[in-house]
Amino acid sequence: MSTLRVRLTLICSVLLLTSCFFKPRDFDEKKWQETVEGTQISALYEKNHTDNTFFNPWLKQEEKTFSGFLRWRLSSTPDYSEEAKENTPQIIPDLMERIEALAPETDFITWVGHATFLMRIQGEYWLTDPILTERALLPKRVTPPAMHIDDLGHLNGKLHVVISHNHYDHLDKETLEHLPKDTSIYVPT
Repeated sequence: MSTLRVRLTLICSVLLLTSCFFKPRDFDEKKWQETVEGTQISALYEKNHTDNTFFNPWLKQEEKTFSGFLRWRLSSTPDYSEEAKENTPQIIPDLMERIEALAPETDFITWVGHATFLMRIQGEYWLTDPILTERALLPKRVTPPAMHIDDLGHLNGKLHVVISHNHYDHLDKETLEHLPKDTSIYVPT
């Protein structure tokens, strides 16, 4: 094994082992609420980009550092409180059977999970930010999707997909690969 590989392996091992000692920073709900409530309405209309860089002028973020990135990536994930576990969103069971039981002219909208919604409007289906897999890149979903990825081919009607942006939790390659061939896809420019 080359010296570089040995060094990289050692560095990665040390980082993984020391991650047990990092405590994630607690989220200060009160500070967040004060920040949001203190936002001036006029700030919502301020310029939000310069030289191809976008930023949020109304909620200033602390400066990102490499050490902050390492702390975030190597910290243990805090467990959900019992209250949070009880309030985890629940999906509609047997969604596809329920859809098939509706009259074909019935319009509906249903939450599939995260930012994914399925709508039927005048007999055509619309799917937003499709992610029907168990994981969003690496993180495992807390709530499984309400429909299976193979259900896409069983929708009786034209399918349109709206993609709001290309973050891993809004645009899933595996889901896109399972779209029917005649699907229309709408993306921002």
